[in-house]
Parts: sequence; structure tokens; C-alpha cells
Amino acid sequence: MQPALKDGDYVLAVKQPRFIKPSVGAVYGFNHDSLGLIVKRLASFDKNILKFKGDNKESLSSEEIGEFKWSQKKTLYRIIFRV
Repeated sequence: MQPALKDGDYVLAVKQPRFIKPSVGAVYGFNHDSLGLIVKRLASFDKNILKFKGDNKESLSSEEIGEFKWSQKKTLYRIIFRV
């Protein structure tokens, strides 16, 4: 997520309520099935299917990350502050 976030930064995140639509362009954290906890910018969404991208050209592409299927069992966190 460089330059928005750098290694060693701390973030404050809040759980995204399911009744509020996520904001395209906002930064979110989520637990990816194979990559673990990652922080990426929301590129697009359609119902419960979200696609993310990184800010850095060298970060994982949307295709590499794949779709995030937001369900009752998966939590999405909106990053609201960086230290």
C-alpha cells in the first residue's frame, strides 16, 4: 500500500457494517484465504463480491488477489487512521 501506508505503520480500523455499502477507493483490511491479513484499496464491488488493488505498481494485482466474497463468516475492516 505504499505510499499511503509504509512498513511499520500502525492503523486504526473499524469493522465495516454489512448494512453500509463499502466505499470504492477506501482502504480496507481483510483476511485473505491464502495470503492472510492484507490491506488494500477497494477497486470495485457488486453485491457481496469485492475486488481490491494496491497503490504500488509492484503490489499484487487485482487478478492475483482475486475476489473477496463478503459473507457473514468474513469480516471487512475499514482503515480510518494511520500512525
